[in-house]
Amino acid sequence: MAVRVSSVLKLSAVAVLVVLMASACGELSAYDVLESEELGPFRLQEHSVVLAPGGEYQFTATGGYRSYDFSILGGGAGEIHPSTGRYTAPDENSDEPVQIRAEDRFGASDHAFVLIRDRLTAENTRYTLVVDMEADLEPLDPPVEIEGALETLEVTSLVDTIDNEVDIDIDIDQGLANLLYSPQNAGSDIIEIIDENNDAVLVRIDVIAPDSEELQITPSEKTVLRPADNTKTVEFSVTGGSPDYQVQGYPDPEDNGYTITGPTDVGNGVHTLTLEIDPTAPETITLTITDDDGAEAQATVHVVNDNGETEDLAISPSSVTVSDGSTVVFAASGGVKPYTFTRVGGGSGQPVKIDDYRARYTVSFPPNSVRIEVTDAAGNDVTARIQKE
Repeated sequence: MAVRVSSVLKLSAVAVLVVLMASACGELSAYDVLESEELGPFRLQEHSVVLAPGGEYQFTATGGYRSYDFSILGGGAGEIHPSTGRYTAPDENSDEPVQIRAEDRFGASDHAFVLIRDRLTAENTRYTLVVDMEADLEPLDPPVEIEGALETLEVTSLVDTIDNEVDIDIDIDQGLANLLYSPQNAGSDIIEIIDENNDAVLVRIDVIAPDSEELQITPSEKTVLRPADNTKTVEFSVTGGSPDYQVQGYPDPEDNGYTITGPTDVGNGVHTLTLEIDPTAPETITLTITDDDGAEAQATVHVVNDNGETEDLAISPSSVTVSDGSTVVFAASGGVKPYTFTRVGGGSGQPVKIDDYRARYTVSFPPNSVRIEVTDAAGNDVTARIQKE
């Protein structure tokens, strides 16, 4: 009997709540109220978002009662669609954070902030170095040429198994920064550089052992954009085996739009192989290196056509702080299609492609930060960072 009374009381409480909400909303019926209810309290899944000028982002509200309304508070920069939550940043940096307000059907609200900043960029992001057990920290050559919010840059390795020392050299007067690196251990390193806006770039460094008996060509695969005129230079490092080396290209470089120079001895057991590719080069070039003992190593060059995009490859958002379990949609632009989305470093799962330029990733912490990288058909890549709220 007590159970029945308790049930009646619970039903009565729900009925009173429905009546109160219905009366507060005029013509709204109890059925409308129940159908609009979402699981959990109302909230925005984003806490803060970093966008480049002109970037876009789709804010996501959950819980409470639909429909949701989105707005910009205090005359902040940009525009937001009131019902979909799609925000478009202005075409220039904004000095002040933009405050986004989301509200459900009965006035429950939540807020997020948008920072509009030029992206942190790096000119050179891939290097091949030779192991040097006595090496001190030295600037990478050519320099990485990092541009952006330099005053607060932090640098760290995402690879725990190499343990090579890394630091950063910042020249505020020149507006540039470069990495310092000590290649004491062999392996493939990934260096993350982060600015004060939680924006990041990744630099990849392959450290190879010059006394390796195995014949190697590094990298084993490259993708380049077909030059519109003149030529484009592509370089590989050849190590190990038993010099002298012989190199063969397929199709034959004669009358096929490319030339081969080297391998040229550059010291420390490393030889450089250089290709000059002109506008008539084939879509695929295969290089075969043979040493004195008959060992072989191969590398492939993919030559892709420009699809008419003139802008640099970009990903939006460049940084986002969210709650655990949130799903973030990333959009690529510029560069050369098609795009590939990949999680780099810690985390779980991979981004799921939505269409030709978007992918979604559902966050499951730990770790407290996740990196999503988009790579275009020309081998260019940019990185976005997801941070736990």
